[in-house]
Amino acid sequence: MVENDSYREQLVKRDVFLPSNVELTIRFTKHNTREDLGLPGELKSRLKNTDIFVPEYMGIDEAEANLYKKISRGYTSPHQVISYFPDFGQQLLEELHRSYVNLAFVDVEFSDPFISSYLANRADLDIFFTGGFDGALQETAEKNKRFMELNAVRERIILSRIGPALQEVIDKNPKFKSKKRVHVLMLIGAIHQNIYQELVQVAHQQRSETTDDTPSVLVEGLTKIEDIGTIDYQSRLNMHYSPYEFRLTDEELTESLIKAVGSILITQAFPWLTTQRHILNEIINLLSTDETRSLYETFREFDFSNYHEHKKRHFLRTNPTWLKIEDFLEDKLKYQIRSPTSL
Repeated sequence: MVENDSYREQLVKRDVFLPSNVELTIRFTKHNTREDLGLPGELKSRLKNTDIFVPEYMGIDEAEANLYKKISRGYTSPHQVISYFPDFGQQLLEELHRSYVNLAFVDVEFSDPFISSYLANRADLDIFFTGGFDGALQETAEKNKRFMELNAVRERIILSRIGPALQEVIDKNPKFKSKKRVHVLMLIGAIHQNIYQELVQVAHQQRSETTDDTPSVLVEGLTKIEDIGTIDYQSRLNMHYSPYEFRLTDEELTESLIKAVGSILITQAFPWLTTQRHILNEIINLLSTDETRSLYETFREFDFSNYHEHKKRHFLRTNPTWLKIEDFLEDKLKYQIRSPTSL
């Protein structure tokens, strides 16, 4: 498990390096919507001039890595598997299709002990609904603090895997060995600023030991803490518990925690919104503190553990706030949610 001291020590001791001829560009993104990848075709065009592409994919296994490679080569159409991915992932696969770029995967693999610790940090609904609304805020704060601790471990894993993964791709491709600059594009969430900061230092140290101007590390996208903090409530909340000098005021922290509680509640009845963060954020921003508290109390009133999500929504319609949410979704999605079949 991640809590094991020896596991943490092994991560810290792993060497972090970049192959000597790599020019790495790290592109930070919100990775919520299709638009976060830029205009349609923008990334595909970029990949044509990229030697190695490094996408973020926590929990990847060999089959999924091979799927990405087949899509890149055009052997598999993204439309065959696209329904299994959220909006951002769907657009990424479409851009990757027939780009013929080489791929390297550096994120935590599914078999890593980290995955079980990460999954165990999900909201415990028994605790969440036991201590009342204020208790739910406290439980959410603890979960987010723990998330950032886990995030630091994940970043150490990624950093330890970057060098070997890139070197493996270079060694398998003869033209890369003799190429002065191997252009690598890494796409990763904006919260992982520490990866960039450490790799800059690593590249600087390696260059100081030679006369070459590589390896080098460049950055694109969301690079300022202020930018990250204003993305949405969840990013603001995460950054509050990060090692960076970015802290919310007490008022901002409470507001972000209330929105996080609202997110947990809404996705209990609409699980698909976990892959549609932009829509979920819009809903949450519609709700006042009193409305979120009211919704929480309605959830506490009914024991939803044995009910399908359709039945949960049927009970929730006793609350005007829930009707407000469904009205918004019907207008947004252009189809009727309160059909007889949904009861």
